Amino acid sequence: MNEDERKIQWCLKKERGISLVSPNNNLAKAYMAKAKESADVMRTIQNKSPAWAMSACYYSMYYSLYAVMMKLGVKSEIHSCSITFMRYALKEYYDETDVQLLERAFEARIDQQYYIRKIPKSEKLQELFDNTIIFYEKSQKALSQIDEDFTSSVRDKTRLLDKKGKRH
Repeated sequence: MNEDERKIQWCLKKERGISLVSPNNNLAKAYMAKAKESADVMRTIQNKSPAWAMSACYYSMYYSLYAVMMKLGVKSEIHSCSITFMRYALKEYYDETDVQLLERAFEARIDQQYYIRKIPKSEKLQELFDNTIIFYEKSQKALSQIDEDFTSSVRDKTRLLDKKGKRH
């Protein structure tokens, strides 16, 4: 069992971690609208308030990912679990560079929110800002391509890890 599978198992055991729910296209659309709004806010304020823009940047990407998860019927209120799920189950739509981008945005958002002195360099922020729309577009493409077979496959793969985790 690899690191991502172990983390998914851990997430499946947590109260607010990963769980299977009914796939929901309406929630997927709503999260994409939130992602677009966050990206718009990011663009509007990035020169005036890099800290708030970083938060909007992260949430634009996270809401985009979460829209895909809602379409699949996978819920997680622990952001690191959602990111691990992306790496584990969504390789058809996101590559390792996308995962690393979201991880960097997650860390930068935390640093901006909780550690006043940890301000990423402007070129690092700009790279994240520039890739936010690309990430959003990848999520839109994933939403348009995900079908019942892929949904069943992801859900079965997740159930299998849940069963393995409960045996030990």
